[in-house]
Amino acid sequence: MEKVSLVKELHFNTPDQPGILEKVTSVIASKNINLTAIAAYTFQGGARFMLVAANTTAARMALEEAGFKVEEKVAVSVGAENKTGTAQQIALKLKQANLNLSYIYGTTCGCSTCNSVLIFSSNDNKKAVEVLGK
Repeated sequence: MEKVSLVKELHFNTPDQPGILEKVTSVIASKNINLTAIAAYTFQGGARFMLVAANTTAARMALEEAGFKVEEKVAVSVGAENKTGTAQQIALKLKQANLNLSYIYGTTCGCSTCNSVLIFSSNDNKKAVEVLGK
């Protein structure tokens, strides 16, 4: 793997309504904070956001000032080559280490020159970093 590290991730709930993504991202952008990763999904009439920011403290403060109740959690960030089979290789290493994932999300630009990024949480994030960092 190219780069594996523990990262601080922000989790918070919002209403499930049109424009909520714009509200969340405008709060972050208004403080000139870059997002490294973002995921959101709806459930039980609400929405759940998970994001990693270049400046976690500033992002958390901005979101809290906007009225969001934010939890800070530790997750694993994996930067890996963008090619067929990379996710499977990561999954195999996690399986062999008997690590169970709570969630995973990621992104890639779709070309072969950029790295993909996966963010996940497991039953032992420190062990995951060790296993994938070899």
